[in-house]
Order: sequence, then C-alpha cells, then structure tokens
Amino acid sequence: MNSLNRQQKTHNTIYSGKIRELIEACGYTYVEEFPITQTSYTVDFYLPDQHLAIEADGPHHVMQQEKDKKRDGIIFSKTGLLVLRIPFKQYFSVPRQEMLKIICEFADRAEKSAFQRRYNLETFEETDL
Repeated sequence: MNSLNRQQKTHNTIYSGKIRELIEACGYTYVEEFPITQTSYTVDFYLPDQHLAIEADGPHHVMQQEKDKKRDGIIFSKTGLLVLRIPFKQYFSVPRQEMLKIICEFADRAEKSAFQRRYNLETFEETDL
C-alpha cells in the first residue's frame, strides 16, 4: 500500500469512527461493514431496527457519485434498504449537534416507514437481507 492510500485509509477510519459515535449518540443498534446478501455490496453501517444503511463517504466519493447512486438504487431495489450517505466535506462543514440531529431524524423517519419497505404489501412476505 503506498503512502497516499495509507493516508486515505487512515482518514476514512477516523471519519467512520466519528460517524459511529453519532450513531451511538442516537442510541441505535448497528452492525459495521454489513454485507448485503442479495448483492455484492457491503455498507459501512447497518441499522436493523431502522432498516437503514449509513455510508461514511470519504473524499474519493466526490469522483464516483453516479456510481454510488446506482449502487444505492440496486441495494434499495433488492432489499428496500434506504442508504444515507454522509459526505466527508459535509460532515466537517456542519456543527456536530446539527449532524447528530440529521442522522437521528433520518433514522427515525426510516424506522417509521420500515414496515412498508420490509414487507411486500401484496403477499406480506418478509424481505431478507
């Protein structure tokens, strides 16, 4: 691993840790690096009660927004799982309390609509993750 990749990985790990702290401050149960079984993707954080994925997007995601949008669409279409992306730049430009409010409110709204996403309303079959 070259020094640029190592530096980027270090920044991403620190950034993921900050997002983890916010999820914990909201009081949610989560799983890190959760594989989505119907796809080849893994999400940074999965909140099972909210049926929500949170992605801590490091600086390199600026160059792959279309790819990320497509990926999120595939995850949603296969599982009904919403994906909240928190860009690195946005995180560091917003006060911590405001970012905490964004995450908590988004997750609360996701939880309220999770039943509709988890179950096919015609057959009432549970969607597996």
